[in-house]
Amino acid sequence: MNNYLISEAIGDIAGSAYESKSHRIKEYDKVKLFSSRARFTDDTVLTFACAEAFSCGIFYTLILSGNLIWN
Repeated sequence: MNNYLISEAIGDIAGSAYESKSHRIKEYDKVKLFSSRARFTDDTVLTFACAEAFSCGIFYTLILSGNLIWN
């Protein structure tokens, strides 16, 4: 699973420089893998947060979301 998370992060960071309309490009041989505008995005953060929640189980997720009521 770690390889998938790293791959997702690399893809998201590399693609972040091209997300806005002014930077769209269809000539893929001119696309730089990492440019100075590349940053991690909320998609990267959410993917890692979901992976951690899934690996810890649903109980942990319910506690963090506030949907678990303690008696």
